[in-house]
Amino acid sequence: MLLTGLRRPSGGVASDRYLCNQEILWNVFPGRHYFSNRWSINFGLSKVNLPFAGRWLALDLDDTLLLGSFTCADDWGDLGGAGSGFVKGSMAVDWWASLRRWLRGSPELVPCKHRHPYLNHPLVEVAFRPALLEGLAELKALGLGLVLVTASARQRVDYLCLRFPFFGELFRGPLGHVITAEDMVELQLEAVQLADTIDDPASAAAHRLRPRSLAVKTPWAVSRACGIPSYDLLIDDSKTTAEVFDQAGLNDRLLYIEGRHPWSGYGVGILDAAVRRLLGEIPADGHGAPLPCLREWQEVPAGIPVPPKIEDPLYFPLLHYSDQF
Repeated sequence: MLLTGLRRPSGGVASDRYLCNQEILWNVFPGRHYFSNRWSINFGLSKVNLPFAGRWLALDLDDTLLLGSFTCADDWGDLGGAGSGFVKGSMAVDWWASLRRWLRGSPELVPCKHRHPYLNHPLVEVAFRPALLEGLAELKALGLGLVLVTASARQRVDYLCLRFPFFGELFRGPLGHVITAEDMVELQLEAVQLADTIDDPASAAAHRLRPRSLAVKTPWAVSRACGIPSYDLLIDDSKTTAEVFDQAGLNDRLLYIEGRHPWSGYGVGILDAAVRRLLGEIPADGHGAPLPCLREWQEVPAGIPVPPKIEDPLYFPLLHYSDQF
């Protein structure tokens, strides 16, 4: 119930699971060899000694791993080429609208928006940021644990894992965890109650600065949810997260990025910066501005496939844009 007020547009209703398109896409990602070669040459990384064993990387989902036509409208391109997000043949039919369409020469049946109110939401397509999933798979093979921390409800995360099995596989097993909006609500309520007893002073300061916020993804909160010691680095595009972490003294735990550049090699730049931070090669600076997309990252590198776009039927109902609840 606490999550209801975060949904946008107000009164948004998620579709029945069986009505969502469940076609599986990208079961295997062919671009991993790009990173194994790149990092062995540039950083001397090898799976022989598992250089990141015992360390953890936390990642935001939307506008970090997953980009959408709603927030990247200027760079997205044409909509409608990704196929419907719904199995419309299973929906209740609006017979009057279908008759009007038939009289205009189109035989397609029209789903009833009164019975299926989520059809009133705008069309939103999503796609994973090029290169990120392949690079994360290579980091996991080097011993790095991965934690997904998102303001999306679990139903939407499960749906994306169903459509993209490789994405779900990254956050499973001993080196994988998922924290969704439902978990974040419980953690933030707990942080309010335990504010004076949290054993990490910087995390405690962050929760005091912005209580009841889904953007305050502190090391304490992630550790408590997953049972891991802490994460070493969080990759996130949220300006709110960056400002709170800056004020709380958590700069060393955040790689602040831009939530744009959907069809570029910016993902390579993000991963290189993360590796350098984990190796201690570059310091953590203040977060007045996110990691810039340099000229060398303007194009998707050869050998990295461009991810497919899909219509996301759960984007508006189950992604919470307001960080406060």
